[in-house]
Amino acid sequence: MDIYFHPTYTDVENATETTRKSQLIATSLYTDPIPNVRVVSPMDFTGEAERLAAVAHSRAYLEAVRTGTPTDVARSNGLAWCPNLYGMAIAHSAGLVAAVDTALAGDTTSGSLSSGLHHASRTAGMGFCTINGVAVAVYAALARGAANVLVLDIDAHCGGGTFDILGADPRFTQIDVSTSFTYDRFPASGNHRRIPAHSGDYLQRIEEALDHAASLHAPDLVVVNAGMDPVNDGVPVDDMAVRERLVRDFVGSTPAVFAIAGGYGWGGHSYDDIVSWHRLTISEWASR
Repeated sequence: MDIYFHPTYTDVENATETTRKSQLIATSLYTDPIPNVRVVSPMDFTGEAERLAAVAHSRAYLEAVRTGTPTDVARSNGLAWCPNLYGMAIAHSAGLVAAVDTALAGDTTSGSLSSGLHHASRTAGMGFCTINGVAVAVYAALARGAANVLVLDIDAHCGGGTFDILGADPRFTQIDVSTSFTYDRFPASGNHRRIPAHSGDYLQRIEEALDHAASLHAPDLVVVNAGMDPVNDGVPVDDMAVRERLVRDFVGSTPAVFAIAGGYGWGGHSYDDIVSWHRLTISEWASR
């Protein structure tokens, strides 16, 4: 299974989990390999990611990210602006475009060590998210002939930015299981459904989401925003491992890609802890 990463993912001055952990995960895959996993570069897809980002976001917003002005827009993601910010964010999206291409070309599953995605809306960043690579991945799949794309967002926080960009497109379905209700910007109705969860009922809510997804029209591609930050809200790591198995069982042979999404040091967790959480996702996907 190909996992996409490039050093540009972390080539910014801001030192946060969102802008640092992908390098640490990639390093762990080199030093402690997971069977059947190959880390590869997505940079051939940077131009396409830029083109699709321009579909997902307004020209004014992208120009602010690129230039740093106006300051309030350029920093709407909550990070200090730096000249490399735009290139970093495009690289994360390029990784998901490459993963989509790999999955739809016949390899079935792929992933990218991408994060900082799903809160970014059409006209602004938010919550450490700059360019919405989840939306970019959906647009990439549609451009490759997919007629129905399911986004399964299991980050702790709601993917309201993705819905802001894609919610009116009938080819797009979003199911969101969230332990934190920040960034909730979409109605829990129809094919777009938000399921609130807590540490005590988390796996039950994941099963509810997957049952709902199974009742819908079978997707041509599943995009999983596989945030590990429910751990920061008290969900046991063992339950997160079960979650990954449930999601992979649901995906089965359907083409699918994942992003690593959230996972933080809140609550006294170390970067080693965070890396180990995200390796659960990679291990489970690679084992199938």
